[in-house]
Amino acid sequence: MLVLIHSSKTMNSRTSSKKNLSTPIFINEARQLSDNLKTLSISDIGKSMKISKTLAEKTKQIINNWTDKKESQTMAGEAFLGDIYSGLQFNTFTKSDLEYAREHLRIVSGLYGLISPNDGIYPYRLELEYKLAPRPYKTLYEFWGDKLALSIKHKPILNLTSKEYEKAIIPYLNDTTIISPIFKTYSPLKKDFVSVAVHSKIARGNMASWVIKNRIEDPSDLDKYSNLGYMIDKKRSTPNAPLYITKNFEGIGLSIRKK
Repeated sequence: MLVLIHSSKTMNSRTSSKKNLSTPIFINEARQLSDNLKTLSISDIGKSMKISKTLAEKTKQIINNWTDKKESQTMAGEAFLGDIYSGLQFNTFTKSDLEYAREHLRIVSGLYGLISPNDGIYPYRLELEYKLAPRPYKTLYEFWGDKLALSIKHKPILNLTSKEYEKAIIPYLNDTTIISPIFKTYSPLKKDFVSVAVHSKIARGNMASWVIKNRIEDPSDLDKYSNLGYMIDKKRSTPNAPLYITKNFEGIGLSIRKK
């Protein structure tokens, strides 16, 4: 089974303490995209990313400093600091977990395409929905096309990405079993289970970690996931969209954003 998660805007700028960083398979494409970004003005960045002038200035500096030199890079798994990575808790992976993750976990990225958690990367800001692709491409989705899907070797796919990122890969995975879990939290106000964005993101990262640490290969074993207060709702689940519900979300306090 191959687990898919996605990158986050929040990143760690420290160089990696770990050695033997691998190289992203789409490093040439990342260089091409980076070269294109470096031609943009602060105003271009602000308008395209819909961010403030202050953030655009910081982003421009990040863009100008981007490098593919290993000595300046961070291992991808510890580079991202968003909610999914709060659930993933990459720093708890053992050496054996890291080796397993190298083969069974991929991060979908606007700049790097598809990253192994062991790959060395440099901080960047390039969401897939930004219309910042080099000519003649109009969008990053068009730029990546079916490249990401064609690089996938393992089946089935556990899709723990967001709608924005799955559009770059899921539509191209023909004849592949794709499982896309749904996570919901009970709302006393609505007297029903509802989607809570932060809870879902943390849960997706946690499920990815659980699959890696327990070496889950058979999709039927996903029914056993019971972390963070979740349990599977078999009545409302389907084979491709298992539903996990919780009345008491236990992922509060896992945030690694400030590290």
